[in-house]
Amino acid sequence: MSLFIDPDESDTDTPNKRQKLEEAVYEEFGDVEFYSDAESIDWEDVSLGEAEQIPQPDSFNISISNENPDIKVKNDKLKQILAEKKRKLSVHNLALVSYILHAHHRNRLLNSKSVHKTLKKLLPHSIISRVKRLRRHNDNGPDDSDVQLVYILKYLIKWFRLNFKITCNGLRVLGYIPPNKPIGNYTIHNSPTFKNEKQFLSIIRSFKHNRDMAAQIFTGLLRCLGFEARLVFSIPVLSAKDKTLQPKLNRMKLDTNKDYDLLYPYFWTELVNPFNKSELFVLETCTFHDEEKRLTRVSRYSKDLRSYVPIFFPVKDQFNAMTMTYVISLGASNHILDVSARYMKNISYRWFKRLDLRTEAGRSYLLFSSIIRVLNNNTPLSDNSELKSLEYLGLHNYDIPQTRAAIKRSANFVTHASLRYDEVIDKDTKPIIRVKIDGKRVPVFLRNSVTVGKSEQQWKFLGRSILPDKVDDYIKTTRALLPRTISRKRVYNLNVLNNQPELNAVKLYSFSQTCSYIKPKVQFLKDQIILPKNKFGNIEVFKETMVPDGCTWLKLSNIESILNDKKNTDIQFVPVVTGFSFTKTGYAIPTKNGVIVLDNNVKKAKKFWLNFKINQHRNERKERGFASLRNWSDFITRMRIRSRLNRTYEYLD
Repeated sequence: MSLFIDPDESDTDTPNKRQKLEEAVYEEFGDVEFYSDAESIDWEDVSLGEAEQIPQPDSFNISISNENPDIKVKNDKLKQILAEKKRKLSVHNLALVSYILHAHHRNRLLNSKSVHKTLKKLLPHSIISRVKRLRRHNDNGPDDSDVQLVYILKYLIKWFRLNFKITCNGLRVLGYIPPNKPIGNYTIHNSPTFKNEKQFLSIIRSFKHNRDMAAQIFTGLLRCLGFEARLVFSIPVLSAKDKTLQPKLNRMKLDTNKDYDLLYPYFWTELVNPFNKSELFVLETCTFHDEEKRLTRVSRYSKDLRSYVPIFFPVKDQFNAMTMTYVISLGASNHILDVSARYMKNISYRWFKRLDLRTEAGRSYLLFSSIIRVLNNNTPLSDNSELKSLEYLGLHNYDIPQTRAAIKRSANFVTHASLRYDEVIDKDTKPIIRVKIDGKRVPVFLRNSVTVGKSEQQWKFLGRSILPDKVDDYIKTTRALLPRTISRKRVYNLNVLNNQPELNAVKLYSFSQTCSYIKPKVQFLKDQIILPKNKFGNIEVFKETMVPDGCTWLKLSNIESILNDKKNTDIQFVPVVTGFSFTKTGYAIPTKNGVIVLDNNVKKAKKFWLNFKINQHRNERKERGFASLRNWSDFITRMRIRSRLNRTYEYLD
């Protein structure tokens, strides 16, 4: 009798087998009482009441789904958030490029001789003669010349405010336009446009436009008088994290109020003092109502915080939603200078020795600096003293955050608790301040003092190797780098089960602990030459500099499969792995591109590859010819059959 129940046996056979089993036990052990499942003694004392009649529904629906509705709602919401962030990031990047190109093009128009000639005709003769007199008698003494210059500038500002009429609206960047809303309710286009210099001159002659054009024309007026004036543009791009929405336009109010609700300008002017090149006049004509703010004198080269001009930075409140992200200055030579540090605080990260591209602010500044570098055509300034002053302002003009969340959000500061898994603070670095957080005095450091480490494999991807004497001198270890392949996951989990998690720690090294990739060497033995390869028979080459000495990297198509034909060639080669694909979960599929061969086998390998391709092309051409002949034969046969059928059965429609 089997010890296991046969699943093919039916339930009707069970009582007979049970009876036979009871008889066999009775013969062996005597009278033994048996209890069935239904007669178990555990249920003898339980009193069963009458079954309650539960009303049954007339109909019901059953839906079978593997997805939890709550999880689906969360996933849909997450997708919407990510899509919205991508949209905002695209708008941010496109706006940054568009605004800089707009200012660059407008500044080129201001340098035109015809524009200067037209602007000069608009100026009163008294101010022109006064400027000529100032230049002719500039040896009267620095004090007298300075007084005369300030008088001329203030006179020009007042004259310009009285005569230039603001009749339309300019830039109004107060937030993102709400999605799925008509754009016309949030944007206004009532400014006269122009497509060429002739139309631009007509706008200048009319001497009326928006406040942005006013600042540009005022800069052109100063240039036509011979002053070194620079057009300053505060680029109003919005952060991808900004949740502020553009308010709906009140067109009746805008018809009478031409951007006077905007408390800060987007354009203004910097004038280099002609009698003291180390001084700047910051001029604004239309926005500020306080006369003191319209003309500000700052030092151009000094390395102190007195060169900071805070009056242009928008303070956000219920009456103002303007932003300032970058500030550029465009001179008469059309050279663009980043002067953000003169008008903004808390941008120290832009001047650090290493720009953190893992943050949105770092990537945005990289795009900004790249655009400026391209437009400047890599032509450096003749005088770099102003850049040094701006660098000092950028590095030392900041507000220290006082909470843990503010420090974590800041791109300038870091604490030991806010470090990423691959970051470490230099041992010799002194904190700039100690902040009281959760009752403890926590040291705060500039992020410039942070060293970023990478694993040996990560440095290998960048074409670098760990210095032999620094292998045991790593900066830190981390367990944040989890394995991705099945084999490495097994080792990882086995170390955890064996209570040896320290074996899973990955050593991280700084850039100073690495060198250019140490290439593997070709082994020259007595009877053979062995090319370097790993245990899989490949060689990893992620940079051109990683090719072993004495070898050449051939990137010809299908060269590995062609050289694998050992019957026709004896060329020694090693396939090259240039990366890995993780499309199949748990597996690192190598991406191959070409092979490496010895330098003296390069011509032979190329010749063999070329002969193979020629023969392959010849065979393909021959096969196409045979296929054409077969198709032609089939066509003739079918035509003959059709002709015979038509003769026999006459033509059929």
